[in-house]
Amino acid sequence: MAKFVAVMALLGLAGIAGAQAPAVPTLKVKTRIVVIDVVVTDKQGKPVRNLPASDFALAENGASQKIDHFEAHTSLSTEDAAKLPPMPKLDPNIFTNFSPIPANGALNVLLFDALNTTMVDQSVVLKQMQKYLATPHPGVRMALFEFNSELHLLQGFTSDQEVLQAALANRKSGPQTSMLQYHPMSNDPGIDRAAGGYRNMSLGNLSSGSNDPMKGPDELGAIHMQDRQLSTLKAMNALARYMGSLPGRKNLLWFSASFPISLVDRGTSDLLHETMALFAKNQVAVYPIDARGERLNCGGQKALCTTDTMDMMAEDTGGKVFANTNDLAAAVEQAVDDGSNYYTLTYTPANHDWKGEYRKVEVKLAHANYTLAYRRGYYAEDLDKPTGKPLEATADTASATDAVPDPAKTALRTAMEYGSPQPTEIVFKAAVNPATGRPENVVAKANDLSPKVSGPFERYVISIAALPTAFTFTRSAPGKIHMGAQLATWVYSADGALINMATFKVEGDVDDARYKSIMANGLKFQQEISVPVKGESFLRIGVEDLATSRVGVVEIPVETVAKLKPLASVAVAAVK
Repeated sequence: MAKFVAVMALLGLAGIAGAQAPAVPTLKVKTRIVVIDVVVTDKQGKPVRNLPASDFALAENGASQKIDHFEAHTSLSTEDAAKLPPMPKLDPNIFTNFSPIPANGALNVLLFDALNTTMVDQSVVLKQMQKYLATPHPGVRMALFEFNSELHLLQGFTSDQEVLQAALANRKSGPQTSMLQYHPMSNDPGIDRAAGGYRNMSLGNLSSGSNDPMKGPDELGAIHMQDRQLSTLKAMNALARYMGSLPGRKNLLWFSASFPISLVDRGTSDLLHETMALFAKNQVAVYPIDARGERLNCGGQKALCTTDTMDMMAEDTGGKVFANTNDLAAAVEQAVDDGSNYYTLTYTPANHDWKGEYRKVEVKLAHANYTLAYRRGYYAEDLDKPTGKPLEATADTASATDAVPDPAKTALRTAMEYGSPQPTEIVFKAAVNPATGRPENVVAKANDLSPKVSGPFERYVISIAALPTAFTFTRSAPGKIHMGAQLATWVYSADGALINMATFKVEGDVDDARYKSIMANGLKFQQEISVPVKGESFLRIGVEDLATSRVGVVEIPVETVAKLKPLASVAVAAVK
């Protein structure tokens, strides 16, 4: 409640009282760390909560391992959500990443597989997804993807169910961000994505009409199976890499009427191996949901009832299969509930001989009448000898996607990815206003525009006030206090391309009087960004504390501020 009061004061530009946030030391150690998320359910299939660490035992290839860290994650109950204060009403030009409803520890991705689902089943799936979203689920963060001839981001992570419902309703007319073979930061301005980038790449090798949703199961089966397997695996691999840049557990709910990935096909086995390894190491639990609903019999076609692929993907990643049921909305609810109530166990393997072999992981519980779901192993690749194969995360790796950490990928850069969760480690409000209301042929000062983008542009002024208690202030000399922050405003097009960016750092000393003013009124910044007048665009605004890498981000569609009254004059003052 204290944090809520402080945020209310910030949003109202009243005084803010708060103690200095302590400095957090950074420890760099190159050690293999294995993370295992465990979902525990009872005989009724309900999550079991509040188990102590002493109830868990962990082994690798039969050898007992010491659990270094244990954490229990529990979703927010409806009763507790009802006790939270309401979200404050803000002016049309004011946006904030604050929410009185705390997000749970997991991220949920709903994948609508149109390539492998008939038109009839697609209609059923959409109705069931809308049915799930019609019921309140406080604190659940969800993103929507669709896979047809490419993998598209329909809606980035949000806990606003009305936004998710609108994205589903407008999936054919609204913006669709191509995410095929997505990799974090591959869309920086100036990068030629067609010559090696990861976005907007064609699936390739698809037979004509293979993504036609009107085709039935028999017709789909007649299309070159290997092409469809490869296309589906590419989409899964892209999702695994996308989610690898996001911290914590992710639940992938995969709606499909056909799961064509072959467990034995030589043409796809290497990509399947890589994809499953990526899912496992990036803490992605796969929940396949059969879009065909309840099937009383197989009609003489065994392939229609097999769940081998679904079972393998779910078991290897710690998920669960939902098949032979018409209540797909209930399946989503159970998958989200299971994936939001779990236990995280981490350990350092006692065996340091890294030969790339697969190591089996086994978790046992003191209560034998409970069911456990967790990833079943990992590949013990040599961290000091990159091979191009998926590697297990290391303690000094900024992103689990990469074998070698990229020093250019700061916490803020990762958090600025379009459609990704909006961190709240730094809570702030942002006022966004058109600067003049007149189109301009040049971009604002210090903007880094993609060479492929042309004007005219509308210039916007971004004014930020952040809670100062999230920043680190240290006494550097008598009468001097040191602090450092980074501010970024990035512009994305409707197809998810990063088309303009403005980023700057503010670092130095302030005197005691300035420090007291900051603590009373918030840490304030101002920045200008230019946005193309034509086309739909999105702003992603972020703030980072340089000492601790705490970040805060908010994302807004430009159309919500495009028609606001422009500022009479623009004065961008340097922060001193």
